[in-house]
Amino acid sequence: MGRHLTLTSRVEIMKALNLGINFSSIAAELEVSKSTISREVLNRRKYVSYTKPETGIAKNVCIHRKTCKISQRCKSKTCFKSVKNCKLCIECTIKCDDFKEEICAKYDDVPYVCNGCDNFRKCPLSKWIYDANYSHNNYTELRSDSRSGISIDNATLEAADKIISPLLKKGHSIRNVCIEKINEIMISEKTVYRYIDLGLLTANKFDLKRTVQRKERKKAGPPLLIDKGCRKRRTYIDYLKFLDDHCNPSVVQMDTVEGTKGGKVILTLFFCSCNLQLGFLRDSNTSASVTSIFQELLSILGVEVYSKLFPVVLTDYAEEKTMPKFLC
Repeated sequence: MGRHLTLTSRVEIMKALNLGINFSSIAAELEVSKSTISREVLNRRKYVSYTKPETGIAKNVCIHRKTCKISQRCKSKTCFKSVKNCKLCIECTIKCDDFKEEICAKYDDVPYVCNGCDNFRKCPLSKWIYDANYSHNNYTELRSDSRSGISIDNATLEAADKIISPLLKKGHSIRNVCIEKINEIMISEKTVYRYIDLGLLTANKFDLKRTVQRKERKKAGPPLLIDKGCRKRRTYIDYLKFLDDHCNPSVVQMDTVEGTKGGKVILTLFFCSCNLQLGFLRDSNTSASVTSIFQELLSILGVEVYSKLFPVVLTDYAEEKTMPKFLC
């Protein structure tokens, strides 16, 4: 089979765990190593708190519940008449200052999850569960992020550049800089090399004594600098909720018309309320070119008119459309 586990493989793993089958047997069935199964389960398991209805049971999970003799902690006479001991009250975990959650000791041992446990239905404790769909979604999201570009905002990059570049220009090695300034830059040595190679830092390869002696590698293409912070609370679900909360405001749909790869492109803005579409020619398909168009519209129209014309801008997740929040 391929290098990566598929959804079908993950479903088989989940079924096997539910039946209590060990990692060695699962690995043999899927023709992968035992360590692959172990890493998959340990890294992609799902935590379900005892407060969630998914646990299927609502009981006291305090570590002192078996020996607790506290009564009437909440000072409620109604509660005291019906429940003589606080450990029997469903609000014990909320109102008791002595509450301490009990953690299952089996979490750190193979198979690391509660699948297949004989006490799964009766156990009130928080659980680690291996769910095939959850694990596969986690995997696809991680793979997508790793291929979508450089996930760092401009402010963080500039702050790191002010620390790294001056030291490199003075002759310090990247390794020493990363060791001495790790708490300030929060970037690994390998990442610094990559940023320099992509030209994202003030320092360049000629500031590195050993790097200039090496043969230059082929580049896959221009780097994509993506500020993923602008995507928070801007999913399609958030869009639908915004429409309901604001009585269906006018929506502007934004898209890109691309001809020759790497050539000029057109940014289209379609006003759904009046069936009007505007087109703006751009020299390249970058987020900076999209941002400049909206900045120009903002300066021409003014804040008040701009806010009325663009209450909602609907577009896809293409990298060139990662605009600053104040323009959205």
